[in-house]
Amino acid sequence: MIKATLLILLTFAFSFSAQADFEAGEISTLRQWTAEVVSVHSVWQKPACLSYTKSQDEESTLEVISFYDEESKQFTEPTINILTPFEVSFFEVVVEIDGISDDFSFLPVLPDTDSLEVVGARALFDDRQDLVESLRRRNRVTANYLDATGEVKSIVFSLSGSSQTLQSQFEACGLEINERETLQALPLP
Repeated sequence: MIKATLLILLTFAFSFSAQADFEAGEISTLRQWTAEVVSVHSVWQKPACLSYTKSQDEESTLEVISFYDEESKQFTEPTINILTPFEVSFFEVVVEIDGISDDFSFLPVLPDTDSLEVVGARALFDDRQDLVESLRRRNRVTANYLDATGEVKSIVFSLSGSSQTLQSQFEACGLEINERETLQALPLP
């Protein structure tokens, strides 16, 4: 009986110290964008630091997300995802302002849980830097996708507040964009 009690105390102490490496909570909210650190992301089932906004119809989410790496004790370089409840076979994302647009392709990804009825699409690895910069400078994102019947549909996201919210996320999570406009992970303080 004493051994069982000791084991429970050691397990509790280990679990507590693993969660103490970062603090979950809201970083900032500005207009339609929110940045926060979560101990378990509802879709990806991992600790994460993210900035996100909802689509105009409140059905879909655009997120810039960095997952926490237990081994290095820091957040990884961010990825850009679109999560939606619609059946999607392909995404083409257009980030635009005043008639100027940047096109990016997203590839479908599956969430880490079967309990949620959403699908995801992730920006190509090589596009992440340019896409984050576009999210900071542009006014809106239109994600065009093919639905299950092959019909082209659109999801629209506002970028109002994205620049300052993304900056807050990068500072809080130890990320920065250096002079060459590449993302770099920094150790947490």
